[in-house]
Amino acid sequence: MAGRGSGRSVPSGRGVKGYWAATRSPLVGVAVTLPLLLVYNVGLLVPGNDTMNAADLLTRIVPQFGGLRAILIANAILAVTSLVLLVVVFRKGLFRWSWWLTMCAEGIVYGVAMALGVHWLLGQVHLLDVAQAVAQTATQTGAQAAAQAAAQAAAQTASSTATQAIEVVPRVPLFQVIVMSAGAGYWEELVFRLGMVGLPLAAALRFGSKERAATILRVGIVGLLAVAGSSVVFSALHYLGGQEIPGAYSFWYRTFSGVFFSALFLSRGFAVAAWTHFLYDVVVMSL
Repeated sequence: MAGRGSGRSVPSGRGVKGYWAATRSPLVGVAVTLPLLLVYNVGLLVPGNDTMNAADLLTRIVPQFGGLRAILIANAILAVTSLVLLVVVFRKGLFRWSWWLTMCAEGIVYGVAMALGVHWLLGQVHLLDVAQAVAQTATQTGAQAAAQAAAQAAAQTASSTATQAIEVVPRVPLFQVIVMSAGAGYWEELVFRLGMVGLPLAAALRFGSKERAATILRVGIVGLLAVAGSSVVFSALHYLGGQEIPGAYSFWYRTFSGVFFSALFLSRGFAVAAWTHFLYDVVVMSL
């Protein structure tokens, strides 16, 4: 719907078209994703919560200029900014409360589609079979080693080690799941999709020959390289800190998930991509 006195399209219409346009609007995208950043940043202030996302630029940089006080000031600014932007987009009719629920439902559908699609794709290229074979081999090897160790004089030590190896990992508390997921949804989409895909494509559209064929070729090449590169880096980032052992299946699963999120960002915008990522992580980590 066009605003009065302006030649620009304002996504304030009703129905599916209004929702579709609103969720692709940069202003709405910033407004409805700032709460994710706020939840994540406030969660980091809770004692004992060390769930900082590897792509988190704010928490890595701000404390260097003022420690905890700087973080508190940054969070206060974020809270006020988030509130003001939400008031603006709602009062101007650029977004509706019901659309937030629709966006969450849309994100859940995309999350399920991504999980099933990527799992199927990796099965088609036999990476799933490879992962299962490796797991089976590791299990058999571990069983043989345990049997040999039991026959040795150091049976007690071996038994203790085996007990630690099979110890069930405690379930992550829901609060921590929400904080971690909010950080992943906001920061990873901001850095890997908006920063590493959106900005190169914007530059490819703005600079260079304006001839249609040349523009299509340039944007196509830049887009493919940006999506591929950002997806690989996105996957590799999850292994930083040594908390997870790199594996072929997990690496390619996250890489193709990065491709999916890139396509989602380009087709549906930053807001939908960020909330889809957040909801997907909440479900996966809660299982």
